[in-house]
Amino acid sequence: MRMSQIFGSNVPSVAQYTDSNGVYTFTQIPAGRTFTVRAYDSSFRVYRAVTDNILAADGDMLTVDITLPVQATVRVTAHRADNTPVTNAYVYYRDTFYNYFRFAGYTNANGMLSIGGVQEGDFAVEVFDRNNVRLPGKHHRDDHGQRRTGRPST
Repeated sequence: MRMSQIFGSNVPSVAQYTDSNGVYTFTQIPAGRTFTVRAYDSSFRVYRAVTDNILAADGDMLTVDITLPVQATVRVTAHRADNTPVTNAYVYYRDTFYNYFRFAGYTNANGMLSIGGVQEGDFAVEVFDRNNVRLPGKHHRDDHGQRRTGRPST
């Protein structure tokens, strides 16, 4: 079950959970006033908002279908110029829902770390060695724009 909410100017702010089919119903929304419907995932961290909804007349019904953003796993590989792995490197990432870098973890013995739950859209990865030196790198998207792989290297 997901939580949905509505809010707007002169519109009562209401929240509720969807049923087992993902359906939600809000009643008593005043006609002629714009409102936003927002749906959250179960963590309440990820959401999608549909803005500028309006009911033309009292008693009208409006269907607002919302698809939550895609989440992906980013695989980071850190290696030196000679292609040896950078182990225990600090990995940080930023995605479309947070405008700051968050610590994701350390690379393993192969210089790799997988970061789950990265939101669709642009993202950035930063990798630092044990001396806090930032490693230069780049990130890629596959043809579907959903799987991203970071490959920082020195």
